[in-house]
Amino acid sequence: MIKYKSENNIGIITLNRPEKRNALHPDMVKHLKKKLDEVEIDDNVKVLIITGEGKAFCAGADLKEIRERMEMADGPDRMYSYVAGIQRLYARIERLPLVTVAEIGGAAMGGGRARPPRLARKARRHRPRYSRRRVDEKSGFGGDGFPA
Repeated sequence: MIKYKSENNIGIITLNRPEKRNALHPDMVKHLKKKLDEVEIDDNVKVLIITGEGKAFCAGADLKEIRERMEMADGPDRMYSYVAGIQRLYARIERLPLVTVAEIGGAAMGGGRARPPRLARKARRHRPRYSRRRVDEKSGFGGDGFPA
């Protein structure tokens, strides 16, 4: 779900679910958090680039995952837990003591366009496209994963 390489003091994390526009599946979030922990203690990495495989940088939350969670008896609690996990991931990126860049080579939608304030953006290949924030009336969450 993610790829990682490091060279010349630069770590590159690639979101690798192009068939789902790199939507943040719970397993991907878990792998990202683990990799961020590893990168943070690697004294050789001074800069971290986060990019996406395929035509999209990141679609934000995996809407199929949200729908499946909402169909369960405790759906709202499960959905909230999932979105809160994504928010914790963003906070984790914010706390990194590294220069961190989002290399956006395509669409950045929903929570995929939300970013910690220190996360620089660098466009590549294609002109980046950002979706507008939209409030989900059922959940009360905005397209960036934060309460509206």
